[in-house]
Amino acid sequence: ERELRADKTQLCRVRLLTRTTNGELPHAEMPGIQLVPGEQGHWFVRATFAERTGIAGARPLRAVEVDVDADAPFTPFGERDALEPRAEILPSDVGVLAITSRRVVFKGARPTISIPHARLARVGLHGDGVRLDEAPNSRAGAGDAVARYFMVDDPELTAAVALYAARQRRSEI
Repeated sequence: ERELRADKTQLCRVRLLTRTTNGELPHAEMPGIQLVPGEQGHWFVRATFAERTGIAGARPLRAVEVDVDADAPFTPFGERDALEPRAEILPSDVGVLAITSRRVVFKGARPTISIPHARLARVGLHGDGVRLDEAPNSRAGAGDAVARYFMVDDPELTAAVALYAARQRRSEI
């Protein structure tokens, strides 16, 4: 019976992932997240926000990466490193990660992080989390993209929902 329950859970995940990659985003309640009129919730999960430290000699973290502006489909397959435990990744806040029709929001004990879909440049899928690369702010001058790391229980679905929500929003604006 336990095996059947595990199979059913996995089958539900695969179905949700398939629907998401076909552009049919899930709907989710957003407790504690203030939505603007017309904004819909798609994904709401517990998450740990982590920051990359400046440890010299640290090798790049392997991830399956997909550019939001590209036509490449989402795939969970490829080499990807776990974010934890690593000396160069420092967990710094625990909270919730919400993906809406307009943005990705992390709400924890520290100030809220909000990444509008129009600024999301790339989604990186790691073994136990996601990396969201926010495009540099052109008004503030040239600069590097800002990489934000979030450790979540289901990185594949979180990455897919973030990617397709951003693509859908960009097609609307």
